[in-house]
Amino acid sequence: MKETIKEILSKADEKYRLRYLLGKDDIDDIQAAIVVLRESLMKEFPGLIIRSRLDKIKLESQTDEYYTIMVIQLIPEHLILQYNEFGALELFNSRSECDMKLIGEVKSVLKSLGFYQTGESRGQEDRYDWHFETYKIDVIRRKI
Repeated sequence: MKETIKEILSKADEKYRLRYLLGKDDIDDIQAAIVVLRESLMKEFPGLIIRSRLDKIKLESQTDEYYTIMVIQLIPEHLILQYNEFGALELFNSRSECDMKLIGEVKSVLKSLGFYQTGESRGQEDRYDWHFETYKIDVIRRKI
């Protein structure tokens, strides 16, 4: 009996599931890839507030309110990581070392999942300087 794609994917590790799901420009596959990535991050960082919606994941820290530490956006074959490396001083009252360490650990998780960095830039939004990094993953193409 031939296995379905869903059965094969359920047995595959996160790296290969992401490579397969990001191989097509389909919102359902992007959302499934978000779930895979979110589960990987939750497994690696228990206790961290991780929210997801459509094609984005937000990692948040809580003091009196929720503050976004970083945003991860998935698009076919790519990932965009956005974070405010200097905002931590203002938002977290000198906890920036911890937050920069967390950002480094998240980058390490992304690399272990098969993403590699292809570029970086900076931008300004809401009086904060944001750092953007783009990553790519070698996808598994589907046969039609």
